[in-house]
Amino acid sequence: MPSALTKKKSVAVLGGGITGLAAAHRLAALGHTVRLFEQGSRIGGVVQTEVKDGWLSESGPNSFQESPPEIGPLLEELGLQSEILEASPAAKNRYLVRNGALVPLPMSPAALFRSSLFSLGTKLRVLREFFSARRNRIGDVALAPFIRAHFGQEIVDYAVQPFVSGIYAGDPMQVSLEATMPQLREIERRYGSLVRGMRAARKAAGANARKPRLVTLRAGLGSLTDALARELGEAIRTN
Repeated sequence: MPSALTKKKSVAVLGGGITGLAAAHRLAALGHTVRLFEQGSRIGGVVQTEVKDGWLSESGPNSFQESPPEIGPLLEELGLQSEILEASPAAKNRYLVRNGALVPLPMSPAALFRSSLFSLGTKLRVLREFFSARRNRIGDVALAPFIRAHFGQEIVDYAVQPFVSGIYAGDPMQVSLEATMPQLREIERRYGSLVRGMRAARKAAGANARKPRLVTLRAGLGSLTDALARELGEAIRTN
């Protein structure tokens, strides 16, 4: 008898965001009969590109990392490989709004302690976190309480919340650690301190370790969801 992985099935995919589109595309490529149902009138979810008066703007995510091995083959299959644009070096500079002003996101321990983004109490807590004991958690946990246990609520509010909103369009109280950053759980198990563990990981990788490119598409990320939607064609049901 055919296994559950090879037997052809009729599959309903709920939601026409990037996750639903990619899942439906993969299922269709494997030979399954797929129907994708989207409650709204448009496909793409939080990915939305608009061109107005010659300006291209993204109302959702504006880039992605090439690190997952599935990314390259998918873009090639959709005819988008030649549309890749690498981020400018200036994109390394990130800013968050606090008290009505743009504040640079500190990208190093030294920058953290000079930054006005976090209070003195939070900075001292980051120092104490370096001496955290190892912990082996049982079961999954949401991202917010995990980070709060190490660094406090201010880090959740002014670092984790913008990060999770920008990448997953989700609530860090709901987003799973296991599904998004399982490496943090392993660091906690091996080192206790996330700061100490990430420092050790960078040292082990070495100065020449290749960092994944941050890229976008020439016509915006909406061209990715549009290409997936074109491939699925009449398999999509909106409204």
